Amino acid sequence: MRDPPSKMCQLDRTLNWTVLMIFLLLVILVIVFAALAGVAQERVVQESWYLGPTSTDSGVAVGFRSVATFIVLFSAWIPISLFVSLESVRVFQALFMFRDEKMKSYDGRRMAASSTNLSDTLGIVHTILSDKTGTLTRNVMEYVACAFSGEIIDIREDPSLMKDRLAAGEEKVNDMASAMAICHSVVPDFHGEEEGEILEHPTYQGQSPDEVSLVESARSFGLELMERSVDKMVLVRNGEKETYEMVGEIEFNSDRKRMSLVVKLEDGNYRVYTKGADTTMFPRILISSEEEKGIEDDLHAFAVEGLRTLVFASKDITEEQYQSWQTLWREALLSTDGREEKVAAAAEVVESDMKFIGVTAVEDKLQDQVPETIEFLRNAGISLWVLTGDKRETAENIGYSAAMLSRSMTVVHMEAHSQEEVSGMLEDTYRTHCDSAGFEGTVGNMKSLQSLTNVKQAKKYKSAVHDGDKSLAVIIDGKTLQFVLDSYAKYFLAITDHCKTVICCRVTPMQKALVVRMVKKLRGCVTLAIGDGGNDVSMIQEADVGVGLYGKEGTQASRSADFAIGEFKLLKRLLCIHGHYCWVRNPGLINVSFYKNVFITMGQVFYQFFCQFSGTSIHNEYIVTVFNVVITLFNPIFFALFEKDLDEEVLMEKPEMYQANRERKNFGKRTVFEWVMGYALWHSIVTFWGQYGSLGSVRESNWLDGYEGGINAWGFGLSTQVVIIVLVKMLLMARTWNGLYLASFAISLAVYFVIIPIIIAFIDDNSLNGVLLTTFSSGTWWITFIVNATAAFMLDFIVVLIRRFYFPDAITMEQEREYKRYWTRK
Repeated sequence: MRDPPSKMCQLDRTLNWTVLMIFLLLVILVIVFAALAGVAQERVVQESWYLGPTSTDSGVAVGFRSVATFIVLFSAWIPISLFVSLESVRVFQALFMFRDEKMKSYDGRRMAASSTNLSDTLGIVHTILSDKTGTLTRNVMEYVACAFSGEIIDIREDPSLMKDRLAAGEEKVNDMASAMAICHSVVPDFHGEEEGEILEHPTYQGQSPDEVSLVESARSFGLELMERSVDKMVLVRNGEKETYEMVGEIEFNSDRKRMSLVVKLEDGNYRVYTKGADTTMFPRILISSEEEKGIEDDLHAFAVEGLRTLVFASKDITEEQYQSWQTLWREALLSTDGREEKVAAAAEVVESDMKFIGVTAVEDKLQDQVPETIEFLRNAGISLWVLTGDKRETAENIGYSAAMLSRSMTVVHMEAHSQEEVSGMLEDTYRTHCDSAGFEGTVGNMKSLQSLTNVKQAKKYKSAVHDGDKSLAVIIDGKTLQFVLDSYAKYFLAITDHCKTVICCRVTPMQKALVVRMVKKLRGCVTLAIGDGGNDVSMIQEADVGVGLYGKEGTQASRSADFAIGEFKLLKRLLCIHGHYCWVRNPGLINVSFYKNVFITMGQVFYQFFCQFSGTSIHNEYIVTVFNVVITLFNPIFFALFEKDLDEEVLMEKPEMYQANRERKNFGKRTVFEWVMGYALWHSIVTFWGQYGSLGSVRESNWLDGYEGGINAWGFGLSTQVVIIVLVKMLLMARTWNGLYLASFAISLAVYFVIIPIIIAFIDDNSLNGVLLTTFSSGTWWITFIVNATAAFMLDFIVVLIRRFYFPDAITMEQEREYKRYWTRK
């Protein structure tokens, strides 16, 4: 298993581009003001002899020097602390997920988050691509039946039927039971749960629950596996021991879809047992056309019930044949050149011309609340795909059981054997079920396929199928899917955009990953892949968000995933609670960080017009230094940890809230423009020019005892307005006011006023001496502050009113209903 890839979420990508744009604006601002500083030097400063040696410098020299000056002066323009705050918040959000008692699985296992930077991506998922076995189903296998080319023995009807017929000496039943007990990689374990406890009958451990189920069923028929070592297997058949020498094993893998075991019988003969999927077993067994039809009928009957099937076969070989094969097999294993091809060729020697034994059927029931979870996610505007290696009939049956398919849906089966068939099938399907209007061309014509693509490309990506759309589902097999992936991906997605459900059956692990990549790249949507086994690792790592289940087939999926949970039903809470809240909280943290930094920096920008662009700071340098790292540090963080736009009960009951939150686009070009060019710019204009209009232009003294306050008191007054307005803005943007959140505001305000005497006492900055008394004793300043704050927040209230009264979305209306319920209870 390769190491999990490093994934960057959509929020981080947008944030990086935003910071780049902000930086470019800063560069432009610095260059313009440096040029203005040079011009001011030539036109004003050089004529001001009282400025001393500075007045003799050339404008060009001052301009170049001012570049560094303005970079330092405007450095707060870019919120460097934002990245630290965001990553810190995400770590705590992952901790909240881990500590969430409602995210525990039935066996008490907590969820895990290994990719903390993807927490907000959980709130904007468009497409879920899921494995079936062990993900939608329990992966707790129970043997229920076997078949012999037309004859089915179903133990659900009579549990003793198999055992009775075995006792009667029926050869085919005996062969079936023997194959189930011998052909596997299961190991018996006699150790009990308590220390030192030895069991009379072993428990069985194996990589595949199917194998364990078959071995346990063979024991119930009278063939008990008692011992297995590297080269020996011991069975007890009706009280008598049978020893088999294991002389060769060809392991199962996703490409072979079968496994074989070569054993030496007690009589000295050799036998090969093979089991696997019907598609890979049929070419290797010797059967008549009539027998093949009977087997296919049996497989279809099992598949319709959603049962998992395996075909068993055997082959007797002589000593000479075994020795010849063993030599070939060892050479293939030791080969360093073309090893895979040589191993496959050696396997074909013993896995051909085999005798058909029978077909087994194993039942794998759905996990708890899978249909309800799928229905909820679909109503939340999320498209659902199922990617499975099972037969089409089995996958389709599970689709109906899991409420992914319904009898009212139009189900399109796509099975083709050539590119021409796939081309015609895609055109017919699109024209018949999707959008006949605007579709031109004839079947099989590539020109018409191109028009099909143009129809879809002209439309925006649809994240979900609306109720008014025709209910359509597509089921496609692995061979046809490969043609689609190679040549017709865009055309296939043009059809699936109209589907409520897509099921891909008979697919390989690599095809699973390629399907995820196809949806992710061609639709540009956020994908989530969920699975429980090693064959799901590739698609989990390919998706924007990978979720692994603690499965019964090892921990590969959960270890390679971004998030690990115990049951499929927990995906609902993961997305609609944790994902929803994170997509509200983290963008809010980013927006307010840009806002407060641009707000305080714009005061510096405006003041340059009064100091001849000399780079003098209107704010005290120490106040600017602690503004981000102390005064306004914890308020955005607590917002990102505790904000809840809606109650959890509402989010778990109303799936449309998830879709509404995702479509809000809480962070992007619009929000940056709103918070930076709207709130930050307006608030800075109001505070700076409002204070200038009152304290800077009124002729009479506005300060204590008739003295002039000077630049220090004027700057402190401006800084105080900025700090208070920023804190109030962060208070008003939150809907959840808890004790910690309110305390952070009180502490931030207290720190701001306490920091002044600290600076005076320990840093020996005399520029702040007396500014507290001077500023707060001025009635004019207080009136200015009240007027400025009112004018500043006027824009905020207007925006809120327009959105709530004229452009309300589902979340806004639900919030209004929550307010009414709250005040009704009061």
